[in-house]
Amino acid sequence: MNLKLYESIKNVLVKARSTAYRAVNSEMVNAYWHIGRLIA
Repeated sequence: MNLKLYESIKNVLVKARSTAYRAVNSEMVNAYWHIGRLIA
């Protein structure tokens, strides 16, 4: 394997991790909002 392949793989994983983080964060905000509505 060459360095360019490793860099491409790394970029795919970094992008996937970032996308997953945003999705989880969005769902947590949604859950907290719903919990707030239940309490209020």
